[in-house]
Amino acid sequence: MTTSVTNKGTMASWLDRLPWLGPIVRTGRAAHKWRLFVRLARKDEIFVILLAAIIGALAGGGSVVLRKLVVWLQRVTLGVSVEGHPDWTSNLHQWRVLTALCAGGLVYGLAIYFYRRWRPREIFDAIEANALYGGRMSLTDSVAIAAMTVGSVGIGASVGLEAGVTQLGAGMASWIGQKLKVRRATLRTLVGCGAAAAIAANFNAPLAGTFYALELIMGGYAVAALAPVTIAAIMGTFISRTVFGTAPIFEVVGGMRIAGPDYALFAVLGLAAAVVGVIVMRIATIVEAWFSRVTVPSWARVAIGGLVLAMIASAFPQVLSSGHGAIAETVNQKFDLEMLAFLVCAKALASSISIGSGFRGGLFSASLFLGSLLGGTFGLLLALWAPGALADYIAYTLVGMGALAASIVGAPITMILLVFETTLEYPIAIGVAVGVIVATVATRRWFGYSFATWRFHVRGMDLHGGYDVGRLTDLSVRHVTSRDLLRVSASMPLDTLASLFLLGRTKIAYVEKEDGTLLGVVDAADISHMLLEHPQEPVAKVLGNDPPLALTLDDRLTTALEFFERAQRDVVPVVASRDNPRLVGCVREVDVFRRYLEEAEGIRREDVGDVDFFSVLMSRRRRT
Repeated sequence: MTTSVTNKGTMASWLDRLPWLGPIVRTGRAAHKWRLFVRLARKDEIFVILLAAIIGALAGGGSVVLRKLVVWLQRVTLGVSVEGHPDWTSNLHQWRVLTALCAGGLVYGLAIYFYRRWRPREIFDAIEANALYGGRMSLTDSVAIAAMTVGSVGIGASVGLEAGVTQLGAGMASWIGQKLKVRRATLRTLVGCGAAAAIAANFNAPLAGTFYALELIMGGYAVAALAPVTIAAIMGTFISRTVFGTAPIFEVVGGMRIAGPDYALFAVLGLAAAVVGVIVMRIATIVEAWFSRVTVPSWARVAIGGLVLAMIASAFPQVLSSGHGAIAETVNQKFDLEMLAFLVCAKALASSISIGSGFRGGLFSASLFLGSLLGGTFGLLLALWAPGALADYIAYTLVGMGALAASIVGAPITMILLVFETTLEYPIAIGVAVGVIVATVATRRWFGYSFATWRFHVRGMDLHGGYDVGRLTDLSVRHVTSRDLLRVSASMPLDTLASLFLLGRTKIAYVEKEDGTLLGVVDAADISHMLLEHPQEPVAKVLGNDPPLALTLDDRLTTALEFFERAQRDVVPVVASRDNPRLVGCVREVDVFRRYLEEAEGIRREDVGDVDFFSVLMSRRRRT
């Protein structure tokens, strides 16, 4: 009995410290508890941050599990872990590589074939989900994508695991947010939290994970999202460090010496990285298009790609999988100039074949490896030209790594922080920043896309990041339909209608039949020249039988803008539906643009923390 009283007293003290938790514990019914939980998730900023920490831990744990699964699968299929074994190339047997990529590719292709028959809808990633669907993702599809990525990397395909861990982290976050029925902006932030934690855990780099989510997944540096995304990235890193330790994933041997002229050369390396990045993205698209035209079943294309990849790996085994182990070898100068040059071509081709043939994964890790190879080649060439006068070889590999990854992935600040956090070498940070900025500007100038947004462009989608364009494109005519319009009967004489134009302020009339069906639209200009010949004729005779150009309530505002241009009017009628052309109102062009501005202002307020720009201006004006 005494113990029970003590426990109650302890619980009461905790409830006093956490007032928002008290109603949850004290409420008798589970439904009431859940409703309160949902209200907190929709309104309480502190609760959202706590939710971000939970998501970060889950995404970090998911990243750890996927990495463990890849190591295990590589040992089963290849006989050695490409990711973790220090001397894996000497223990790699060619027959195992051929078997893993061909037989494993065939099994992989069949698995994807049957999965798509079971779920034939298109699977979208975190960027597309945040840009078009307000962060709504399918957890089932996300788990499937993560499993496909593990299978691809596990049998040696030249792709990275980052696409899988990001999809899993973002998918779990989206599922939790949908269950809690959070607001659209909060759901997008939670998706960013899942992606940030996954990248942070995968690279042991919390700052890079944070800015990856802000730059790519969120589409901008939203102030309101900064705290939850950062907390999630820290939690994901904590989970990863608990399992794998705190050491950086790329060990850099020795310090680096950087002189003034090196920064100009880093800029030149940035330009070279932009050229290589654009070429790699183009080649990947060409290879994918070629595989889509091959007259073989889709499930067999993966096996064909695996066969070609095995042939490349027979000469250059470093192209297998994500290439983290090969990056460490490149940075610490384990390859000579000739080997570096060949590996640049081999890795670019291997990654393009892997993606084009149907292996699931991304170019994140591949771009880091390619960048280190390019930077190493650049550094050795400079050493031949001016030995001892310029920066160390390692500096150029790291600058090349960041610059080429920024060109392909499209996240400049992320890559600067990633190179710094994964090497823990501060002196090179400014040099990496120079190369990254030059590569980013050049890629945007020459190409205009990162690899993710380029794939959207190939599919016919004009997306340039995770910015919430779906919130604008989802707006329908229903939001701006006006019922204030002049309705006239089809039997009304022209002179009567002309008198209505003279008496009223409106210059447009909507002619309808007795049952309310829209017959057409007339304006003062149409009536004026008809009055001279047929003053007593009904309006219906003037209109003829041409069907009117009209919108429906469910049409998008983008469709309304097209209709304004086609009709050459600033007002378009609205009917109930295509099958039921009953007049319900009209849409004015000025109202459409006003609605867009209101929605854009709402997005901006959410990004900067709910600051009303117009209220701030008015308050300043009153003070002055």
